Amino acid sequence: MVSYDTAVPVVELPDYIEEISAKAFYGRGYIVELVLPEGIRVIGDNAFQDCYAMKKLVLPAELEEMGQQVFLQCRSLERVDLPEGVLELGPLMFGSCTSLREIRIPPTVRWIDENAFSGASELRRIHIGPEHLELLPEKFRRTAVLTAMSDLREEEELHGPASSRTSELLDGIVRRDSEVMASLAVEEKDKPALVYMLDRRLIPGNLLPELTEKAVASRATELTAVLLEAANILRQEEASGGAGSDGRGSGAEEWDPFA
Repeated sequence: MVSYDTAVPVVELPDYIEEISAKAFYGRGYIVELVLPEGIRVIGDNAFQDCYAMKKLVLPAELEEMGQQVFLQCRSLERVDLPEGVLELGPLMFGSCTSLREIRIPPTVRWIDENAFSGASELRRIHIGPEHLELLPEKFRRTAVLTAMSDLREEEELHGPASSRTSELLDGIVRRDSEVMASLAVEEKDKPALVYMLDRRLIPGNLLPELTEKAVASRATELTAVLLEAANILRQEEASGGAGSDGRGSGAEEWDPFA
């Protein structure tokens, strides 16, 4: 497909199309939803640039090639699931995607440019394997770690314990930045990630009062309850002599967030 000019809000391309040429949908501001057929193997440079009203995009499950700045200034796009076969996210791939909140990055990706998400100020969920976190621009890595913990927690609830390699890798990353990660989980009101850290004792006990005060201040009642329960467990363990030796419970005995 070289160009699309039919002014309709929902576009479903026919199955026989195998390639989207460069700038094929450039500036098509009337498109709200675009569904690409499974047969597409190539998406050219700037293919969807300035599709500023497009909220939903369904990509084919397999791609052999994706060009540069494909989603630049897609300001209404809220979520993207990148398919297997995508190898890199170049400069401004999602530049100025100001509504983008969630993206799924496949394990085939080997390089992500520092400015791939420039201007994507609302990006809150980045699904990427822990072994590929270093590919992300530094400012988005903590968001991806939070997402990974949340995903792993939900996966364990549905299917049982995750692979030890995945959890060990993620736990090591969190331990190196535990205070910041715990605070971020409370700020984002991410209960699964917070529970993940508490279950694995990745949060030092002396941080629980501060975290709970933040949860109370933001009226995050579920997070407050989870943190209070964790503090209570620490008190019980210390009372029975089971957890005083690692320093995790320091200061938890006398503290009451509602006092």
